[in-house]
Amino acid sequence: MQNHALTAAVFCAFIPFAADVSSAELSLPVVKDNSIIMVRNEYHLNHGRQGQIRVKGNQHIVALAFDTRALQGRRVESAELVCHKGAAAIRGLTISTLQADWDEHKSTSLTSGTQTEAGWGWPGATFPSICGGNSFSLHCQSPSIVRDGVYRWSVDPDLIHACAIGAAHGLALHEVDADYRRNPTIFSREQGAKKPRVVVRLGGTEPPPGMPTGLRVYDAGVHDGLRLELTAPQQGFAYDVTVGKHRLPRWNTPFVRPGKRQVIPLRDVPLTPGGSVEVSVVVLNRIGGRSTPVRLRGRIPEPRRIAVADVPPLRSAGPPPDGLAVIPLLDRYTRDGAPVGKLPTDYRQRNAVFDGKRITLAAARGEVVGFQALVAGDGKVGVSCALPGLRTDIFRALYVDTPAGRVPDPLVRCAEADLSPSELTPVCVDVYVPFEFKGHVVSGSFSLSDGRHLPIQLRVRDFSLPRKASFLCEMNSYGLPNRVSEFYRLQQVAYDHRVHANILHYSHRTAAPGARKCNMDMLMSSGRRMDERRYNDIKQGATTTYWKDFVDVFDPYLSGRCFADGHRGPIPAPGFYLTFHESWPLSVRAYFDGNPDAYLAFRAQPSYARTFTSMLSDFASLARERGWRETGFQVYLNNKGSMNDLTKNPWVLDEPTAYWDYRALAFYDDLVRRGRGDATNIRYRIDISRPQFARGELDGKTDLWVCATGAFRKYRRLVNDRCERTGEDLWLYGTTSQPHESSRATAAWVLEAYRDGATGVVPWQTVNRDGKALVKGDQLGLFIFAPGGNDDDRQIYHSLRLKAYRRAQQDIEYLELLRRKLSLTPEAVARFIDRYVGIDGEQSAAYAEDAGTSQYGPLDPEPFRRLREASAELLKR
Repeated sequence: MQNHALTAAVFCAFIPFAADVSSAELSLPVVKDNSIIMVRNEYHLNHGRQGQIRVKGNQHIVALAFDTRALQGRRVESAELVCHKGAAAIRGLTISTLQADWDEHKSTSLTSGTQTEAGWGWPGATFPSICGGNSFSLHCQSPSIVRDGVYRWSVDPDLIHACAIGAAHGLALHEVDADYRRNPTIFSREQGAKKPRVVVRLGGTEPPPGMPTGLRVYDAGVHDGLRLELTAPQQGFAYDVTVGKHRLPRWNTPFVRPGKRQVIPLRDVPLTPGGSVEVSVVVLNRIGGRSTPVRLRGRIPEPRRIAVADVPPLRSAGPPPDGLAVIPLLDRYTRDGAPVGKLPTDYRQRNAVFDGKRITLAAARGEVVGFQALVAGDGKVGVSCALPGLRTDIFRALYVDTPAGRVPDPLVRCAEADLSPSELTPVCVDVYVPFEFKGHVVSGSFSLSDGRHLPIQLRVRDFSLPRKASFLCEMNSYGLPNRVSEFYRLQQVAYDHRVHANILHYSHRTAAPGARKCNMDMLMSSGRRMDERRYNDIKQGATTTYWKDFVDVFDPYLSGRCFADGHRGPIPAPGFYLTFHESWPLSVRAYFDGNPDAYLAFRAQPSYARTFTSMLSDFASLARERGWRETGFQVYLNNKGSMNDLTKNPWVLDEPTAYWDYRALAFYDDLVRRGRGDATNIRYRIDISRPQFARGELDGKTDLWVCATGAFRKYRRLVNDRCERTGEDLWLYGTTSQPHESSRATAAWVLEAYRDGATGVVPWQTVNRDGKALVKGDQLGLFIFAPGGNDDDRQIYHSLRLKAYRRAQQDIEYLELLRRKLSLTPEAVARFIDRYVGIDGEQSAAYAEDAGTSQYGPLDPEPFRRLREASAELLKR
């Protein structure tokens, strides 16, 4: 069953359908309820016996189930949820179905209480995974109507139909606001006359369900990747899928989308690789009528055997010259000689690049490799590295203060160094192998002017890396530098490390009266500043603006021309924030009417939306004229707003929290799609830390999801399922490891992200602007501006930890070449990585909004080397 359809056989049966019934009203009593607590340290608590239960933002979501037996064979025309009001007030709800069964008195956010293993449905799944538009749950939005102390929420009848025919296990109530200063409650079923109920009005007819067509079962090539694809019938509501003798769980079973191709994951049921399977599909209508079943027979594919390669162990080591040792660039020792992270005791003379006598490097054509010499001595010495035909860059690492002592981190160019007999001076060397290099071995040396030297042998592998990065490492920062020359120095350092720097130019307070909208005012080489005032002078209804300074400043970078003489040649900017956001081209507060729903908030002044789309259309035309067709433009709404703070935009658009935030992001996506036309390299980006609470608003609404690493680890299935269905790219954001932590943690984060389906990573802040990172360890300072004022044309240094991104990115290029050569599925590549390296991290966050840093156990350097060498060996065959 690998990527081909199975034979389908139709089994006929007589299926009755309901005749018209008289309009009637029924009250469905609640049979179980619980407030599921989503607050850290309270995840394990159960409130199934409380007299009042909270419905509070993302912290308390109520689960309800009702007795629907009276609806058997009857269609619901309208439905209303009736709950008695407790403390505080609820403005509105997202009401959704629950796709897993649950126990009122055992369920918590971590478990449904009905399983032997913790989880909601599948092991490890938390409560939001099976409601709120996730896992095929149905959902609707309902504003609160309160009469005589009673809430009356309109419910989409299909949510009730789903519960009545067994396609759902109750309802979830999720407050639309995220104001945690109050504690809204409703009365629970323990309160007798005040317990919740659903009032339904019956009526209408329901046609018999049709049968699906075009069925096939295939292997999607990902973990749990067996999929059933079909074309939905024109008539029908839900599916009943059986795999072998087991019914497919509801969290894996979508509702019918008439006439559409649908994909159903076949997982969480017993499957024997290589064994036979029978899949049966029945379509149900809203009153429980069942179609004739369609059955498929075939065999479960066996996991593809992954190739293996024998990697020779490290060579035995001899004693190195006095005061001279060599280690890989990813490793470090403190000033006192203690290893940063776990390293073998003999690591200074026996590692991937050194055997005590000789430096040995291996690189693909186009790769950048290197080493770190640890030098002790007395006085000033010259430092050189000679490898004929190759570019070599030499840096000295400066020690900075950290909680673990003085650790090397910033790098400065080095032609000579002042040595100490009691302190190791780290000297780092980058070696660039040209893409057009013809040889296979290069011999050279690393030398000190005091007569010490080490021979170098570089083996050039018989394949080339791609010039453009296949997996993107985007170095995020905030605020353009003072000078255009500094912007280009920053990008050159990034380019040399196969990453790119993307600088957000506007602040959180762009909605304030008179606020700067884009901060496009760098000092140009002519001595004139960019004309920001003219750039921002856009009137409602405008269709164009002043682009000249933008073009003059950024065209060399956007086109890649500024890198024409660089190691990889001209590479268009992989990621670039455009100036479009909620207050550019027009300020949002001037047009916002106070409605929290962005789709309704500009009805009185539609020129706000029209100007946005017209200006984006104008930019798309400019991009076509300039030939910026491969540049990775991003429309990104970074601001964290507040409905009540008039100096900010009304919504939280970066890391959204409330329902209105997700809906506003959907609104702006619509504007972007209308404005950009066919310019698909203008992508709408959303940074999200709560993917589980989108409530369906972002389905099909974005090109690029940048998800918090911790949230992705917790909701990996939801996020990967979404990307599989809707096709957007997935990047993960987080924070680079601390200077006093092993840089292999950063390399492991990048590799783990790739293994788990991401196509990029974003360390959320990477620039130190005041130069203090040259003396004190700065976790965020991967790029360091030299100290100085705005009148200075400052140098830009970089951190030794930036090498970890380059090393991991190049390792991923090896894996991508291997994937294409052997036609490997993503799942097979993941198993190949896991064979060599154990990289399942955990997220450490200092506070709720912290991007978090990936934490790993001890990371031995050897598995990383073995993964790289195994990939290279298989690429030779």
